[in-house]
Amino acid sequence: NGRIGMFDKWAKNIKVDGPEHLNDLAGLKVGENMPIWASPSIPEYDGKGEKSLQTVVSGTLGGKKAEGTIGLWTGTIVPYADTQVLMRFCNSVLAGRPFLTCHKYGKGSVLYFVSDSVDTDLLHDIIAYAGSLAGLSDFHLPRGLDASRRGDLVFLTNFNDFQVSFSSPWTGENVMGDALQEGTITVPAYKNAILRVLEMVC
Repeated sequence: NGRIGMFDKWAKNIKVDGPEHLNDLAGLKVGENMPIWASPSIPEYDGKGEKSLQTVVSGTLGGKKAEGTIGLWTGTIVPYADTQVLMRFCNSVLAGRPFLTCHKYGKGSVLYFVSDSVDTDLLHDIIAYAGSLAGLSDFHLPRGLDASRRGDLVFLTNFNDFQVSFSSPWTGENVMGDALQEGTITVPAYKNAILRVLEMVC
């Protein structure tokens, strides 16, 4: 009678193991959720000597080492024999348990991670890896720069306290501001820009 935090269309809780069609898609069975703060984790100390509790995960994504922290809640997953475990928990009572898995399904792959509050850098790496599996072009925006697209418009917001510049993956024109200049996009600290995109160039 465990709870996995999933409900059907009648608002009835789905019991441990989850819906079977999702199990086969992700290549695993889902166990009970648990709050991270209920699991003792290894104390970490910053430069000021202040104690913080972090649950660390690590592994390899596309041949590159990946590591980060998670928080709030996690769950237990039991991967199928043909499911690859890409990352595992490193510390606390969760040490050794799977965190991120990859399962081949049809012509594609399904990634599944079993936690909340994944730190920004690690989430960025996971999304980039998912993109590479899907055959998307290897293009990365600067950290702290948010991009969203609606039709032929691209909205850029720089959340950093410094200016960012990068080679534009698009040809187009400035709609707000002058961020795009001769193939380079520059967005000042805490500023926005809007581009009208004509086509991808990478």
